[in-house]
Amino acid sequence: MKIEEILISITQYLERQQIPYVVVGGFAAVAWGRARTTYDIDIIVDQTKINIKELVHFFKTQGLETSEYDIDQAFKEHSHSSILSTGKSFFRIDLKGIYTHEDREAISTAKNVDYKGTTINFCSPENLIAHKLKFGSERDLEDALVVILAQKETIKWEYLEVLCARLDVTKKLRNLQKTAKIERM
Repeated sequence: MKIEEILISITQYLERQQIPYVVVGGFAAVAWGRARTTYDIDIIVDQTKINIKELVHFFKTQGLETSEYDIDQAFKEHSHSSILSTGKSFFRIDLKGIYTHEDREAISTAKNVDYKGTTINFCSPENLIAHKLKFGSERDLEDALVVILAQKETIKWEYLEVLCARLDVTKKLRNLQKTAKIERM
């Protein structure tokens, strides 16, 4: 399976199981207007709603490799579990639980986006921008810039300001706004 097909399959599974989730990272950047490739799917899930044995069985039916132990340990240690593809194309799914206020907020402010005919919960553009600024790699900053340019008419600027202040990246946001030639909102 292709990575896009796996993304759709996983999010449909989470919906069927009524497990709150949000897709973050590179795929969220794509959903908000960034044309780029990514080789991983980053998902935050409400781990308290997951039956790990059933989840691992589902992953294996999709040609993905993981174990109950790995996922259970990741949730217990408040880290992430990497689920790997076993097919021709290599990619991974990074699955993590809700461990922080920011994780909970990312899920509660998720937006339903039509992705290739399927509705998927992606993190809001504001959450994506703020966290990309926090992580701060060159690619993260490019993602944030493109999302700002693509979504500037719909961004909730006050909310973005609050998020950036909380994550201590207000200066980076100002620099990005300057680069994008966006007046401070």
